[in-house]
Amino acid sequence: MPIRKSSISGTPFGATASRPSNPVVGQPFYNGTNAVLEIYTSNGWITVSGLLPGTPTSVVATNQPSGRAYNNGQASVAFSPSSEGGIATSFIVTPSPATSPTTFTGSSSPVVVTGLQSSTSYTYTVKASSGTLVSPESASSAAVIATTVPEAPSLSADGGNTQATLTLTGANGGSSITSWSITSNPATTPQTATSSPYTFTGLTNGTAYTFTATATNANGTSASALSNSVTPGPPLSLTAAGGVANSGNSGGNGGSGGGSAANSGGTGGGFGGYNGSNGQNGGGNNQGTGQLSLAYGSGTNAYIPVGGNGRADQQASQPYAGLGPNNYGSGLATTFNQQNASTRVSGYGRGCGGSEGGWSELGSAGQDGLVAWTNTNGGYGVIQDSTASWTPPISSTYTFYAIGGGGGGGGGYFGPGGSGYYATTTKYLSTSSTLTVTIGSGGSRGDRFGNGGNGGTTSVTQN
Repeated sequence: MPIRKSSISGTPFGATASRPSNPVVGQPFYNGTNAVLEIYTSNGWITVSGLLPGTPTSVVATNQPSGRAYNNGQASVAFSPSSEGGIATSFIVTPSPATSPTTFTGSSSPVVVTGLQSSTSYTYTVKASSGTLVSPESASSAAVIATTVPEAPSLSADGGNTQATLTLTGANGGSSITSWSITSNPATTPQTATSSPYTFTGLTNGTAYTFTATATNANGTSASALSNSVTPGPPLSLTAAGGVANSGNSGGNGGSGGGSAANSGGTGGGFGGYNGSNGQNGGGNNQGTGQLSLAYGSGTNAYIPVGGNGRADQQASQPYAGLGPNNYGSGLATTFNQQNASTRVSGYGRGCGGSEGGWSELGSAGQDGLVAWTNTNGGYGVIQDSTASWTPPISSTYTFYAIGGGGGGGGGYFGPGGSGYYATTTKYLSTSSTLTVTIGSGGSRGDRFGNGGNGGTTSVTQN
């Protein structure tokens, strides 16, 4: 093809395809395709002058959500190239807020932008480039929210009687979740939930299950997520009987203190006895004590107050009277204390039996019971209200410790009250679980020559 000359200084010109086939270094060429003056160098053709491309207009962004993974949204950005200025060979789109990469390039409208965060509102601007010259930035598009499929759900399970309660949470990807698809392992019939929490039925008590769930919205289905393991069974039910109000007026051994077989506590104070039958020491001089030490973390214990039996002392001035000081049995402090393993907390406890009265004296009432709990995440606490509805603070495996109310002390020499009984159980509970807790009241005190009342029952029941 012949090389044409421009009317200015004889510079060759034409389309890009018309460049000289065997140029020499320093040879100029006016490129009509890009509207620029080029010169040939040892590195090839370079632009030495040209017109700045015009700024694009009418920028419009459109969300493209279908099938897009969570936090990988996509938008199509359309615009009108300018008819003024130099010729643009590419267009640069910049999202706001910033993405990675920060810009996206295309040779024409529209330009596709990816990697957008779900449920996030974005605006877009466009610049035109001739390869060496770049136009000013366009006006911003209207804001558009990037939507995708939902986030993989977070799934917690709480075992019930032949069923499990599943709590499903997670971001919806910018579009409402319409359903969750749930399967179990071991396999049962797959089930579909439209709200959370959801009760998954048809399970076998005593079998451990895990569950897998995916979430679906208008854009598609999320990745799957796995639950914790649960074993269905009857609802949690825990009962600790109240202490018994002792009767009889002879001397002898006191009842045992609170606690389990492994943590039985001390013995209770003996009955106040007749001097003639049991001598000056017929009444026990030691208060009953009890404690329960619960390991919940490395190197530390949580101490639950467990009451002892009531105290009964001998009064030497009245040899036929068993005198009680009208004190409760000894226990640990009424709060749930975190202490070093070697530390003891003194003070009256819960579930203590009342002392017997002295000659013609009233006995002492027993103390109320208590429920304490720990979980495998290091949490712990106590419940002391007479009747309370309790919800787990987190989903975890919980151990409950119940202590019944202490028996009331008898009046005169009718015997100290026994401490409340102790019971425990362990079960996994989710934050959707609710329990009813009833604290056993302490037994009433005995009048003069009468028995005290028995302590009330403490119970924990899963609703």
